[in-house]
Amino acid sequence: MGDKFDGALASSGNEKVDAISVPEAMHGVSLHESLLTSDGEGNFFLLRAVQNPEAGGLMMVSQPQDRNEVLMSEAIAKSQMISMLRDQARCEKYTDAIDSALKRHPGARVLDIGTGTGLLAKIAATKGAAHVDAIEMFGALARLARGIVADNGLTSKVTVYEASSNEMKARSDLSVSDVPDVDGNGLPIYGADRERLLIPTRADILVTEIFDSALLGEGCLQSIQHAHNHLLQSKSTVVPAKAKVFGVLVKSDFLSRFFKLPRGFPIHRSADGANCMGNSIGIPIHVDALNGDDYDLVSDPFEIFTFDFSGSGITSCLNRKKSIDVQKTVPGTTDVVLTWWELDLCGDGTVVYSTRPGVENWQDHWLPVVYPLLSYNEEDANKEVITITAQHNELSMSFAYGRESVTDVHCKCGLHIVSKSPYRLFQLGDLQRLRNLSDRIQKAIYRVSKANSSGSRDVVRCVDVSDGGVCTALAVGLEVDCKVHVVSTEEDDEVSSFVFGQIAEKSKRGENVSLFEYSPLSVVIAQAIERKSVDETWEPFDVILSEPYIRAMSSYPVATLGNLMIQIRAASQVLREGYQTVPCVARIFVQLLSLKPRTLQNNFDCISQVCSFNYTLFAGVCAREDWEDSERTISLPLFQYAYETMSERTCVHEIELSNIQSYCRVAETEVKSVKDANVEMISVWVEYDEEECSRVQRYETVWLTAGEKRDVARAGGLLVRSQFMEGSGSWDIRFRPLPVG
Repeated sequence: MGDKFDGALASSGNEKVDAISVPEAMHGVSLHESLLTSDGEGNFFLLRAVQNPEAGGLMMVSQPQDRNEVLMSEAIAKSQMISMLRDQARCEKYTDAIDSALKRHPGARVLDIGTGTGLLAKIAATKGAAHVDAIEMFGALARLARGIVADNGLTSKVTVYEASSNEMKARSDLSVSDVPDVDGNGLPIYGADRERLLIPTRADILVTEIFDSALLGEGCLQSIQHAHNHLLQSKSTVVPAKAKVFGVLVKSDFLSRFFKLPRGFPIHRSADGANCMGNSIGIPIHVDALNGDDYDLVSDPFEIFTFDFSGSGITSCLNRKKSIDVQKTVPGTTDVVLTWWELDLCGDGTVVYSTRPGVENWQDHWLPVVYPLLSYNEEDANKEVITITAQHNELSMSFAYGRESVTDVHCKCGLHIVSKSPYRLFQLGDLQRLRNLSDRIQKAIYRVSKANSSGSRDVVRCVDVSDGGVCTALAVGLEVDCKVHVVSTEEDDEVSSFVFGQIAEKSKRGENVSLFEYSPLSVVIAQAIERKSVDETWEPFDVILSEPYIRAMSSYPVATLGNLMIQIRAASQVLREGYQTVPCVARIFVQLLSLKPRTLQNNFDCISQVCSFNYTLFAGVCAREDWEDSERTISLPLFQYAYETMSERTCVHEIELSNIQSYCRVAETEVKSVKDANVEMISVWVEYDEEECSRVQRYETVWLTAGEKRDVARAGGLLVRSQFMEGSGSWDIRFRPLPVG
C-alpha cells in the first residue's frame, strides 16, 4: 500500500527481496512511514520514522504495542482501499463475472489472491462457491478481512491466509515437510505457522485484482503463473480471463517534463548529459484534471498488448517486445504515450472494466499511465506514420521510437538516477527555479566576501545541507571573484551521493572553487568543532545552502522546513556571526479547499456497507478517534484533482532563517471562507523567498472529519495555530473552527 504518485506503483514492481537490516531498510523510508521488523526469533516490532530533533533527518522509534493497530489503521485509510471499495463499476462487474463463473461451475472451490478486505471472496461465497481460500500478504489487511468475514457470518465459507500467494502450495500435492522453512523475505517460519502456506486442495476458479495503474506493477503475471502451477486445477477459470493494454500518442511539453530535462540543462555528470533521454518509468495521472492546453492527442487509440491469464496462455505473456505502426492524426512532435487497460472478466467481451478516462465512474486507484517515448527523433515530427516499440517484462512496460529495443537506455545526466520520482525530476527541470536559486547563492557569497572591515574576504566557506547536492553543483559553477569552498553533506544514499559527486566535479569552474568530500552534517560539525579547538587558523562557515530538499520528507513541505531549521540550529556552533542562508525567508501558507463532485472526497469518508456486506469494522478502522494530527495528513499533487478554493491563500507564519531566534514562536491566524460551501480539506505548503510553488508541488493536505466539516461550515473558517517547538526546530500546526459570533 504505497503512494501511487511516487513512481513506484507504475512500472517498478514489487520484486521479492531478501531479509535486510533496519539501517538498510531505512534508505527507502519516508517520514511517518513504519517498518515491521523481527529479531529473528519470531518476535515482531513496529518502528516509525520520525524527525530527528537534534541533527535533522530521520530516526526510527519503537512504537508502544497499543500504537501498532493505530498505525496500521492509518496505512489502510491512506491507501487506495476506500477508493476501490467505492468503485461501483468495479464491484458490479466483478460480481457479474464471479456469478457467471460459478453458474458454469456450480459448487466450485475459489481462490482469491490479494483479497484485501475480502470483498471478492465474500461475493464468491454468497454466489455458490463450496469454499473460498483468500490470500492477503499484508498482515493488518488479512486480520481486517477475517473480522469483516466474521461480521457477515461467512467464516465457515471463507478462510483468510496471511501470506504471499507465491509462497503457497496445495496440501493435496505435498506433505508439510515439503514446505520451505523460510518465507519470501528469508525469515524463519515457526512450528504450526507453516500451515498458513498450505491451502487444502487446488481451486477451480481464481479471482484476483492485483493490478496497478500500469497493470503489471503488483506482480500479477508472476502470481497468476504460480497459481496455475501450484494452486489451481489444470482446467481452471480465471476472473478476469484477459486484459488488453491500449495507448495513444500525445504531444505535451508539460507531461514530458516528468521524464526528461530541458535541452541544454546545465547540471549533469558527463559531456553528453545535456541530451540525456532519461528512463522508462511511467506515472499514473488523472488526465481529466489537466488543463486543456497541457496536452494534445496526435493519434487514435491503438492496441498494445493482450494478456491471456489462462493456464495455457499465461506463459506466453511474461516477456514480449512488439513494433507498432501508428497513424498520426495531427502533425507535430510526439512526447509521451498515454496508456490504459481493459479487463475482460468473462473472456467473451460481455463484462469489461476499463481505465480509459471517462469510461467508468471516477475513481482514484486505477489511473491511466503516461510513459516517455524514448529515443524520439524530432526531425520526424511531420511523418504521418511512425513506428514505436512496446516492451514489457513480468513487472513493467516501456516504449521507444522506432524498432529498437528499449532495454539499453541509460541515464547520462545522472539526475534520473537520483531523482527517485518523476515529481522530483519535474522540480529539477524548472529552469527559472534553478536560475533563482543560483542567483541567491551568488548574492549570498558576494555579501559574505564584502562583509569584513578590509573590504573583502579571501575565502567564502559554504555548507550544503540539502539532499541531492543541487546547491553544491550551482555554487561550484559560479563565476566569482573570491575563493569558494563547499562542503556538501551526504544524503543517506550512497548511489545519490556518488552521482552528485560526479555532477559537482563536472560543474566546477576554475581554480577558485574547491569541493570537499561528501560527509554527514553531524560529522562535518564534529570535525569543525575539533579543528576549532586545536587550530588557530580555523575559519567557521559563512553560508548555509539548501534548496530545500530532503528526499525522505519531500512529500511533507512543513517537515522539510522544520528539518532545515534543525540543521541551522545544529550547525550554529560552527557558523560565523552574521552568516547567510539560502533561502533567506520561509513562509507557511494554508488554504481551504472544497472538492468538486466525483473526486477525492469519497476516498476519506467512512464506508460501512459494500455490495450489501457489513463493513462497519472497516469504517471503524478508518475513522479512529485516537489518531494524531500527523496521521490525518496526506501529501497530494493537487493539480491532479478537481477542487475549488474556499479562502485566500493565507500566510500563517514567516521565518527569517538567518536569525531563527528572533521570530514569534506561536501565531494564530484566522482563515475565513469566502464562499458558502463545504470545506473538506486544508492545503498546507511552504514558499521560500519570493518564489511561488509550481502547480505540481507536493502539498500537505489535512482532511477533515465529518464533525469538523460541519463545524467549519457553521463558523465560516478556521483558526490556524502554528507553534515552533523550542529546542527541536519542528513545527506543530493545529486547526480549529473560528469562534462562532
